[in-house]
Amino acid sequence: MPERLHGCCTTARYVLSMQTLTFGSPGTWGRDFGLVGAATGAAAPLFVIFDPTFALVAGVVGGVTGVLLGALSGWVVPLLRPHVPLPALVAGMAAAGSLWGAVAGTLGGAASLWFGLDGAPLGFVLGGCTGMVALGLFFLPYLVLSVRREPTWPAVAGAVLLAPVMGWLGLAALLASTFGLWLFALPAVVWAAVAVDRSARQLPVTSRLLLDGRAR
Repeated sequence: MPERLHGCCTTARYVLSMQTLTFGSPGTWGRDFGLVGAATGAAAPLFVIFDPTFALVAGVVGGVTGVLLGALSGWVVPLLRPHVPLPALVAGMAAAGSLWGAVAGTLGGAASLWFGLDGAPLGFVLGGCTGMVALGLFFLPYLVLSVRREPTWPAVAGAVLLAPVMGWLGLAALLASTFGLWLFALPAVVWAAVAVDRSARQLPVTSRLLLDGRAR
C-alpha cells in the first residue's frame, strides 16, 4: 500500500510538471468578483442603514471595482500561490477586500440620502470591515473550486445570498475593532481552518499538490 501511494504521488508530480497549472481565467474571476461586489455593496448598506441611494451607488462601485480586482487576482494568485502559504494568501485577500469595501462604501456614503457627504466616513469604515469579512469568507472556497477545476457558481451564489448578512458582520467587526477586540478576524480564520482541513481530505492528489504549491 505505501508503495502504491508513493507511485501515485510520483505520477501526479510528473503529470503536473508537464501541464500548465490553471486557477481559472482572469476573466472568470473578474465576472465572479463583480457579481459578489455588486451584491454585497448593495445589500450590506440596504439591510443595515436602509438607505437606497447608498446601496445603489455602493453596489455599482462594488461591481465595477470587483471586476477589476477579480481579474487582477486571477492573474496574480497563480503566480503567488507556489511561493506564499495559503493562510497568508487568504489574509492578503481579506486585506484587499477591506480596501475594496472601503472604496465602495466611501462613494456610496457620499451619495447617501440620509447622511449626505457626512456618510462618507461611515461608508469608509463600515465598507472596509464588510469587504474584509466578505472576501475573507468567499475567497478560500472559491480558490478550492477553481483549483479543482469545478464550477465556481456555488461559492458565488453563496456569497450573493449571504450579502445581506455581510453588512451586519461588518457592523459587528466595526464595533469589535472600536473596543480593541479585533474579533472581525476570527470568522475568516475559523472558516479558513475548517475549509482547508475538509478540502485537504477531499481533494485528489493532483489538486492537493497544486494547492500546497509543491508542483514543479
